[in-house]
Amino acid sequence: MLFCQVSFAQDDESLLEKSRLLVQKGQKAEQRGEFDEAVASYEEAYKVYPKNILPLLYWGKALYRVGLYERARELLDKLPMGKIPPAGRSEVYLFLGRIALAQDDLQECAANLSRSLKALESNEPARIRLAMANYLLSFPSRAEELLKDSTSFAGLPFNELLIAFLVDMQMGNFVRAFSTCNEFSNFMKPENYINGQSPFLLSLWQTGPVLYLTLLPITLGDFWGTLYFILLFSTLLFFVRKLSAPTKIWHELAFLLGAVLLMSGARMLGQREFYLAAMTENFSIYDSVWVIPRLLISGNLVAWGLFVIFPVARFLPEELRPIRYEYFGIWFFCWFFMIFVLVFQSKLSFGSRMSIMAASAVLAFIASFFMPLGRFIK
Repeated sequence: MLFCQVSFAQDDESLLEKSRLLVQKGQKAEQRGEFDEAVASYEEAYKVYPKNILPLLYWGKALYRVGLYERARELLDKLPMGKIPPAGRSEVYLFLGRIALAQDDLQECAANLSRSLKALESNEPARIRLAMANYLLSFPSRAEELLKDSTSFAGLPFNELLIAFLVDMQMGNFVRAFSTCNEFSNFMKPENYINGQSPFLLSLWQTGPVLYLTLLPITLGDFWGTLYFILLFSTLLFFVRKLSAPTKIWHELAFLLGAVLLMSGARMLGQREFYLAAMTENFSIYDSVWVIPRLLISGNLVAWGLFVIFPVARFLPEELRPIRYEYFGIWFFCWFFMIFVLVFQSKLSFGSRMSIMAASAVLAFIASFFMPLGRFIK
């Protein structure tokens, strides 16, 4: 009887070791980006020794990465949660939240994130993601309650820093959001981008205040966003009035109302989808799918850039200086031209892309007649 027990123990140890080796093989395959091989290794590791639940966890995560969300959820649901320590249980629920989000089930995502936080109160990624989920589900007070005791998010991964920043900007917690922005500006390094394809303005965005200013139009809430656009373009209008001779008052009103309405309308159209995507893995604002957020960033940067460019007109002869409405025409031309470029780069269907590009090209052409050079082509 004793011999049989020893034999069974040795067999168990042998099978456990084989299972561990297969898990290591799967991990190496994942590092090489060979996810199909990783899935096969984890599946074999679990079948070799079902008592070892670690392969089941890795197997589920690998299936998630290849887009088999339902199968991944089924596997993770098999985990004996009662036997897993609180920290591990919290991580499993956190991952189930990501799977639910990938399946476009935000309510189930929030439920799993809530379970994750209950399992381990100190799980800050779960807390931050749950706050975002509550905001997107139209429960802003719950979102604010979840983060009210947090003073800093320093040390968290980039995605969690970005999510915390977005939630704080919506809640009007601008001071903490500024601090968080300084934290994730440290991630703005060329080596963090695949094949060195880093953004053109990356060197500027390594400075927290510049990054904060750049992201304002896509992160502010309805009230603060509209107020920001009114203040930005009103200040630009005041600046132009100091540089040019008076023209008709409706030119000024058309510029102010037109610019504010275009920016505010675009912000409302694209914000929710942008926030949802920020909770996913491998999110990047530089993805060509984000036409509206990139358009807002561009429109914002152009407006700020005009504060620098407009004074140059002072050095021109009097007869060549722009008329007041020509200053305004520059921003509108840039706006419609940027729509043309960003839609051209986008992943929209061919028909939609061609229609929007044609419309924006016509509007950019019309706006060109109201630019300083427009007088020479009239």
